[in-house]
Amino acid sequence: MIAIQCKMARTALNLGVRQLAELADVSPDTIARLERGDMLKESTIANIRATLERAGVVFVEENGEGPGVRLKKKVKTPEQLASKIADLHEALPVVDEKAKPSPHKAMKQLEHAHAKNEIAKAKEKHAKLTTKIVKPKS
Repeated sequence: MIAIQCKMARTALNLGVRQLAELADVSPDTIARLERGDMLKESTIANIRATLERAGVVFVEENGEGPGVRLKKKVKTPEQLASKIADLHEALPVVDEKAKPSPHKAMKQLEHAHAKNEIAKAKEKHAKLTTKIVKPKS
């Protein structure tokens, strides 16, 4: 991984220098030095690269056009999304509506709302995959 690949990967993932540093367990200055092209230990560069790869980056080696990066394709089949929806429904937190107001109840309500939102997003993706509109040929 060269300096520009680190910066391109970080940008593609919408990560700031501090965020990447935290994920890679290095200092923000280490990330800045790498992106400036300063020499770092091979193990440090390997650690940062592995962190970016786990986050979804694929490093493209020199292929006549120069080195670069791209993001992994995240495609789910309708069956995978249906399974995810079922799993989310099963894990939906239960809120005792009769319980007195408390921080615990408020947290459960928040978790419940977040889970419902995740279900809605998964259902929307599922609907898009299963009802693709095919334009007739002219």
